[in-house]
Amino acid sequence: MVPGNESLNASSSHPEDNSVLSFRFALRSVWFWGILFPMSLLGAQSVQATNRFVPLSQVFDEDARDIPKIVEADYIDLSKIIGISKFRSAEGHDYCDSFESCRSMKHYFKPKADADWGSIKIFSPVTGVVFDTEEEWAGTKIDIQPDKYPAFLITIFHVRLSQPVRSGDRVTAGQQLGFHFGKETWSDIAVSMNTSAGRKLVSYFEAMPDSIFQEYHNRGVVSRDSAIISKETRDLDPLICRGGKFTTQGHRQNWLLLSQSR
Repeated sequence: MVPGNESLNASSSHPEDNSVLSFRFALRSVWFWGILFPMSLLGAQSVQATNRFVPLSQVFDEDARDIPKIVEADYIDLSKIIGISKFRSAEGHDYCDSFESCRSMKHYFKPKADADWGSIKIFSPVTGVVFDTEEEWAGTKIDIQPDKYPAFLITIFHVRLSQPVRSGDRVTAGQQLGFHFGKETWSDIAVSMNTSAGRKLVSYFEAMPDSIFQEYHNRGVVSRDSAIISKETRDLDPLICRGGKFTTQGHRQNWLLLSQSR
């Protein structure tokens, strides 16, 4: 499906069969000069990462300045990716936590136009336990709880699993879980931590060590901060949400466009 052209920050909506979507989200996308440009998710309600809890005894200080570098392996084949949405962007749909609202507090990974989207490999970024899985409208969502940081969850969306995965299964960092679902949607990843005040989302870039970030730096990502719209900046440039959809785009750039692989 290739609708008409959209600008990088534009969003629009189309009606969907709610009996099919049922709290899942249908991503619509368009092509413009060979680059994928976004349209907003449809039938979406505000999504909070509060529907999955690690044991309450395992919490992390929500006021901690330094997020532990929990990521042990990159979750995706970066050579196939051309763009990454910024943390707290206006892309996709409202995905928030217990502390903020009306912003996308995860990252979308946009494959290259000439890539075979369904062959892009997806890996476990940590050694740990599969906390939960959920069948989405496109593939499987998988929550992984790291062994070393059990107050955290890493959520990967729209995975076409290589083999069935269930809650309680163990995975190792760098283990291939499967492939991205396909051209119907982008890949996305979220990192959350359990705190005494509720679920808090942090950027995937905050949770990766220098050795992994270097691969992104080689593709033109100047710093971790360049992948993040700060809370203060977003609060000064607020978005408007209705039914989980962004009705405004704000004035901040939503995307990081990567340089070609070296």
